[in-house]
Amino acid sequence: MTTTISTATQSNYPTTGTYYYLIAKHSGKALAVDGAQTKDGANVLQWPNQKAAHFQWKLEDAGNGYFYLIAKHSGKALAVDGAQTKDGANVLQWPNQQADHFKWKLEDAGDGYFYLIAKHSGKALAVDGAQTKDGANVLQWPNQQVDHFKWKFESATLPAVGKDYYLIAKHSGKALNVKDSSTADGANAIQYQKEDSDNSKWKLEDAGNGYYYLIAKHSGKALAVNGQSTADGANAVQWPNQQADHFKWKLEDAGNGYFYLIAKHSGKALAVDGQSTANGTNVVQWANQQADHFKWKFELATLPAVGKDYYLIAKHSGKALAVDGAQTKDGANVLQWPNQQVDHFKWKLEDAGDDYFYLIAKHSGKALAVDGAQTKDGANVLQWPNQQADHFKWKLEDAGDDYFYLIAKHSGKALAVDGAQTKDGANVLQWPNQQADHFKWKFEAV
Repeated sequence: MTTTISTATQSNYPTTGTYYYLIAKHSGKALAVDGAQTKDGANVLQWPNQKAAHFQWKLEDAGNGYFYLIAKHSGKALAVDGAQTKDGANVLQWPNQQADHFKWKLEDAGDGYFYLIAKHSGKALAVDGAQTKDGANVLQWPNQQVDHFKWKFESATLPAVGKDYYLIAKHSGKALNVKDSSTADGANAIQYQKEDSDNSKWKLEDAGNGYYYLIAKHSGKALAVNGQSTADGANAVQWPNQQADHFKWKLEDAGNGYFYLIAKHSGKALAVDGQSTANGTNVVQWANQQADHFKWKFELATLPAVGKDYYLIAKHSGKALAVDGAQTKDGANVLQWPNQQVDHFKWKLEDAGDDYFYLIAKHSGKALAVDGAQTKDGANVLQWPNQQADHFKWKLEDAGDDYFYLIAKHSGKALAVDGAQTKDGANVLQWPNQQADHFKWKFEAV
């Protein structure tokens, strides 16, 4: 369940279950775990945002208006060292004990920023001495309500500029489309069953100041509000991009991987008219009701197709994911090997729901899984009859250049080649995602 912090009318408030970058107002730098360490007690500091996993924090409900902040790379929580209440006590990561020094309240600081208040002490998260340098320490201090106490939650799940996406309406599961695949100026935007065609694909382009253009792949034209209207119900259309405000859209987090698309000129949101689920329903702007027909998911248009067989190629070595020795037994190991293009190198993608997938070895019919549902770093990966449990489910996250990270649902850790080895037979396991090449996999169609 997604929990909204503060009033539902403020769509810039973060939501539980979502990863964010926390940006300090005075420096523009991000909260991070020092050196991507996974150990207990690793320090937390500010650093220019590298958009890696150790900069990403998931908001989890702690009850009574408080929240835990969980580091993506380690699964550990933001905490005040030793539950100290003194001014200047250090802040670090630690396995979540669900005690008060792990709980943070978000208080509105204005302009989309928040103060983070530790429950045990009532003191605020701050950058030491208002320093702007890389690596400046983060600690607790009585809230002075100045900029080095203010943090913005920026979604870590924003789609990437320059990529093609399907925009999927939450209420219907249908895609943003242009009526009749028209290339004409002023053709209406509609929802329609998602198809593998350019008419369903939109490229995200940077419009500056947190806004974006959405460019229809089939026509090269931009999504706009017809005639610059600010009225509720004004049509969304395609038009040659004039780079005016009615062509610019802000992506606001709607939770669970969905976004509201807010038109700059009107402040109104892109929605499917009347909540209809029918193919061909018009898409309009409307004052944001924060209902499902206002929520859009960006699905990467280059995702591999369900039901097809693929070779999975490790970027660092060019070698393929394979079942050791073409064994069919339960628990047979999975490793990298030069691609022989035979069945124990082939993996079928099957839908597991909620944007996760199963990977099924063609020679055995068994699924890629983390051994024993372990969550520890370095847990082995093998084949096993598909139990449809979370340690069999993998999310494909875009790694750029047609590569993906494969993220295990049960642990949040990534499929990787052990130690970045390039040798034949190097083991494959799960590890906190370092976003290096031995974590990146290309799906090559068989």
